[in-house]
Amino acid sequence: MKSPLHYLTLFFIISIGVTTGNLLSNTITGIYVDMKLRQATSELNKSLNISTAVLKRNLEANNIKRKREKEIKNIQSMEARDRSTLGRQLMRECEDWIVAKKKTPGYTTELESKKKCERYDTYIRTGRLLKQ
Repeated sequence: MKSPLHYLTLFFIISIGVTTGNLLSNTITGIYVDMKLRQATSELNKSLNISTAVLKRNLEANNIKRKREKEIKNIQSMEARDRSTLGRQLMRECEDWIVAKKKTPGYTTELESKKKCERYDTYIRTGRLLKQ
């Protein structure tokens, strides 16, 4: 039979070996989990970047579309105002004062032609009628 010191020494050696193995196993598991977490995070970031780029492109396309639609609507409104009775009347006043300015140049004809043409232009662009 072996001495109790021998069994005690054997107990400590086995305990140290098991503890060292467990610590090593925990360290390796932690490194593996960290690696997989970084990999998953990287893939999510790539996916998010792709989704963000697609959303930005869609937003830009929608903004361009809305801007074009607004421009078309504005042009249509301007054309409708130009064809309206008031639009034709204002254009006629502008043209009459331009003719008057050419026939009799002077301060009054210059000022009135500018006022009448500005009134016509403002009405066509904005739909608002400037006071006379």
